[in-house]
Amino acid sequence: MRRGAWVGIVACACGPVVGTPLGEAQGDGTTGGADDWAETGVDATDGDDATSGDATTGGDGGVCGVASSASPLAVLTRSEHAAILRADGTEVELPFPSDPVAPSYVLGVDSHAERVVVAAGSSTFVDDVFRYTGTLSMFDTAGTELWIRAEDHGQIAGPYLGADGTVAATLSLEEGTSEAVVVVEGEITRSAAGFYVLGPPDAAGHVPGTVAADGRPGWWRGDNGLVAGIRHPSPYWYVRDDDAFVYVLEIEGMPTIVRESLDDVTETALPELDGFPGLQVEWRSSASWVLVMALDVQGLPQGWARIEVATGEMTWLDTTLPGAWTRLECYGNSAVLDRRGRLLQPARDAATAQVLRLDPSTGAWDPLGRLLTQVDAVDATAVGDSLVVRADGSGMTFCPLQAFEPAPEALAGTSLQILRSGDRESIVVPTDRWPVVREDGRCAALVGAETVTLLDLEANAQLEVSPDGEGGGYGVTWWRP
Repeated sequence: MRRGAWVGIVACACGPVVGTPLGEAQGDGTTGGADDWAETGVDATDGDDATSGDATTGGDGGVCGVASSASPLAVLTRSEHAAILRADGTEVELPFPSDPVAPSYVLGVDSHAERVVVAAGSSTFVDDVFRYTGTLSMFDTAGTELWIRAEDHGQIAGPYLGADGTVAATLSLEEGTSEAVVVVEGEITRSAAGFYVLGPPDAAGHVPGTVAADGRPGWWRGDNGLVAGIRHPSPYWYVRDDDAFVYVLEIEGMPTIVRESLDDVTETALPELDGFPGLQVEWRSSASWVLVMALDVQGLPQGWARIEVATGEMTWLDTTLPGAWTRLECYGNSAVLDRRGRLLQPARDAATAQVLRLDPSTGAWDPLGRLLTQVDAVDATAVGDSLVVRADGSGMTFCPLQAFEPAPEALAGTSLQILRSGDRESIVVPTDRWPVVREDGRCAALVGAETVTLLDLEANAQLEVSPDGEGGGYGVTWWRP
């Protein structure tokens, strides 16, 4: 067992904002407000002035809201390694089995409450054919193996762990066939061919997934073993919402938003979108909000609509940008909605670019994060109360090159920021890291080639995790309590 220590993140001073002002209160680029993202930059890699030792954390519970220092925080996976990371920085290794099948790499993990399940596999090239083997192992939070399932001629993808310890997964066999399986205490209790699992079974044993025959989302029913796809084929877009799927499509010629579970379906017509030659649903829409663009015959945007899934209420958004700002787009729309239904739109003026946020209830635009320059594309992703902003420097994408006037105090070229909720500062992180933000937005993991950095975004603390004797931080899966 290894131990790390949470240390403070050091804030750095930032120069004045350069760009088009958004109003008298926005002159310094700070949005203000208790629930807003702030602008001040923080270097997550600069620890020269950090106080070592366990960080003092605020909010509910300890590090990342986990009250007990011995409680699991995440599962770390590397090429030949899986470990539970506790809130105090210690690791509990989950050993690979050596019998009956010896796997060589991690395929997937999932956790729930007091259990974690690890899918591992190996492949060998024998007689001009790849041979696959795999294991599925269940552990408790102390790292004790509870059971193991071995497959001599296939691998198990997923897996997904239910609240009662039942596992749903997709078993891929060497002969090229696949089937969904439910595993209890290491034994497959039932299976369904032609179904790909997307999530854990619910209390009634229903498993969400997709039907292989036509790609429709649906369910594998635990009570009768039948597979049921959603009622309407070929939706524009869909997302899971607990026990339901949400999607948008035309029903009898009318644009409609549908929330469908096994036992219930709610269809809300959208007459305001009727008559447009095309609709484009933002693929990063959530189970709470859907962003739709109405298109003309040339495929150009004619209006943007926000739909609240729970009520079906639709709001046209006035997306006219303030001042000299114009949209910074690359072959399509780059705007998204945050969890409060506010529009996040990358934009630019003559010298700089930035993410702007529209509050539909007030019509006000606010700037978020650091000012940017010498970029061709900017992308925003909202996770919980946090926001990840990725900027691609000039010539680094297939987007048209964009010219900028000098802006020496802006962040130039490719960059990556995490903007925190409340009155905290944003964090500028190395661009060779891949951010994995926890669903609630409070914690983030920066996955690199040699290390993983865990960030508590409320407590202003970080933890470096570096493997012993092996390279690579391949994955972080946040623990589901």
